[in-house]
Amino acid sequence: MDTCSKDTYALNQSLEFIRGSLDAMDVSGLECSDKRPPRVKYHAKPVKGVIGGSYSSVSQQVANLFRLFRIPQISPASTAKALSDKDRFEFFARTVPPDTFQVRALVDILQVFNWSYVSAIYSEGSYGESGYDEFYKLSQIRNICIALATKIPHNANHEFLDSALRSHMKKTTATTMVLFTRMDDTKKVLESAGRLKAKFHWVGSDGWGKQRHLVEGLEKVAEGAITVELTSKTVEGFNEHMKSLTPSTNGRNPWFAEYWETFFGCHLDRLPSQDLACSPDRRLTVEEGFQQDSKVQFVVDGVFAFAHALQALHLSVCPSHGRVCDVMRRYDGGDFYR
Repeated sequence: MDTCSKDTYALNQSLEFIRGSLDAMDVSGLECSDKRPPRVKYHAKPVKGVIGGSYSSVSQQVANLFRLFRIPQISPASTAKALSDKDRFEFFARTVPPDTFQVRALVDILQVFNWSYVSAIYSEGSYGESGYDEFYKLSQIRNICIALATKIPHNANHEFLDSALRSHMKKTTATTMVLFTRMDDTKKVLESAGRLKAKFHWVGSDGWGKQRHLVEGLEKVAEGAITVELTSKTVEGFNEHMKSLTPSTNGRNPWFAEYWETFFGCHLDRLPSQDLACSPDRRLTVEEGFQQDSKVQFVVDGVFAFAHALQALHLSVCPSHGRVCDVMRRYDGGDFYR
């Protein structure tokens, strides 16, 4: 499911998972032409767990929905502190630590360089707002003053960002800018700084991290930036797996063709003789510029968590069956999560 990085859209799309988790369809108001009771021909397969979302605001919205239907959820990237509240998100888990830890790292960096008067920009939503709140609290304890803090709304345009950055530039002694922004907002802030020729010591959260594409064409603006990133390892075999994929062999992924065209800057629907036609010999290799995302490990961890849980459940409730038994299909999601 593609959430389009929007919590409301993700909530709407998640209803498809809920449909499969309902055991039966209400046919009491239906009647066949021959007066026989109606029979449901197709039953959707129940969803036993969901991996996602990425943004914390998305995970919070869908977690509230999945909680009603007792569907476990594992996020590989949502770091908002609020998601640790088990009274609100009792079926939510994640393979990454909450923002509390990276806030400590950000403040430690500021103290190492003796940057005690800083500005801050953060994104609207769970990730940016909760991250900034933690940053503000710890800054007060560590005697770091925040000259000006700006929240970037979801629908922020160039005019808003330019105006906000001009306000920060007026704080001439606050030359350090702390960013607790989502990936797309980080790009917008850097673009605005480029237009205004603004100079800051950038200190960024994992919303920036080590994502190279955010600074493409903005290298001079981002020069000297210090960003934090969650520690992760390269997943062995993943690069080889990606190398083996082509648009013709990876039909199960509805977004792969678009990704291929974007990555290679070509068009799959053009003949080989036409300009910008995709060559059939291209592959997603390190030599071609492919870089394994730092969060791949956390996605794999989530998949393995569900895999081991399902295996343990199978051995517990239907050990004599080679396949999934009826008890396993009807097993309570809350008990499965625990």
